[in-house]
Amino acid sequence: MKGNISIIGNFGFLENKINGQTVKTRNLLDLLNIKSQKNITYFDTSSTKSNKLTLISLLKTLFTASKIIYMPAHSNLKFLFPILYLICKIRNVDIVYVVIGGWLPEFIKTKWFHKWALKNIKVIFCETNQMKSKLENWYNYKNVKLLPNFRLNNNNPIFLDNGNQLKIVFMSRIIIEKGLDVIFRFLDNNNNLESPANIEVTFYGPIANESLDYFNSQIAKFDNAKYLGILEPSEINNTLNSYDVLVLPTRYPGEGFPGAILDAYISGIPVVVSNWKDIAEFVEKEKTGFVFELNQEENFGKSIYKIYNNKDLLKEMKLNSFEKSKEYSSESCWNKLSPYLTN
Repeated sequence: MKGNISIIGNFGFLENKINGQTVKTRNLLDLLNIKSQKNITYFDTSSTKSNKLTLISLLKTLFTASKIIYMPAHSNLKFLFPILYLICKIRNVDIVYVVIGGWLPEFIKTKWFHKWALKNIKVIFCETNQMKSKLENWYNYKNVKLLPNFRLNNNNPIFLDNGNQLKIVFMSRIIIEKGLDVIFRFLDNNNNLESPANIEVTFYGPIANESLDYFNSQIAKFDNAKYLGILEPSEINNTLNSYDVLVLPTRYPGEGFPGAILDAYISGIPVVVSNWKDIAEFVEKEKTGFVFELNQEENFGKSIYKIYNNKDLLKEMKLNSFEKSKEYSSESCWNKLSPYLTN
């Protein structure tokens, strides 16, 4: 018997929901199907929203799997984890927790059971060094390892020259906390200059209901801003490759290692991002991008103009960005993960 590894997480298959969480769970499922010699199954937690009877299937998973890879969001960790932990403890089954985002250390501060139980699972794989340090220093965890975000890809970007225009792309959830207001203020300032820079911003991503009216009203104000919908994972690299720089001036509470940054690197384009949570950990200044402080928003614009006015710098940063993406390969991920999936 080869054993049975089951991944529990939000795959978003029912509604084909595409976001950072579902992309990461799907990538991990694909990686295991390619690399592992064991039987791989999964439970899509999004299925419980439309059919509570799928919880029976979840219980079957918990009682039959020989290893669990757990990839929860907030509610899942809060409500499901205690049940999952107790069943796995009784059955002597390892839990391999692959963290999505950067919210875990703060989330468990007031949850005594979670703090205790997470200390006793097989391993917690964090996306960032700062999160790893928090879990080790705040809670004295000894089972924390680093596993940055990754992608399955064989991309060979074409390093395009867009002439005298700078083509900027935003690809993430369309919600104000991701920095929409920062981008639109920049566009407003630029377009009101006596000689505005030839800059265009394109947005991709699912629009949050609470930001829909704001986003639509802002897009309508600017001739050099447009929204082109949601990209399928298979479309991302070729699409981003046609742009010059990705921006993510985020202050979103759950941010970890944003997949948008990794997708930009794989596509051979640099980034301009906010110094928020642990994001700066993944950007090399003037090599793969720029990081600005949210309380110094003017530096967002300065970074963009620096790229706009220096085509040689942009060309070099594009090459550096693609080279940086190789640090987050599926092979690197598998080498770190696979020792915890044997036996």
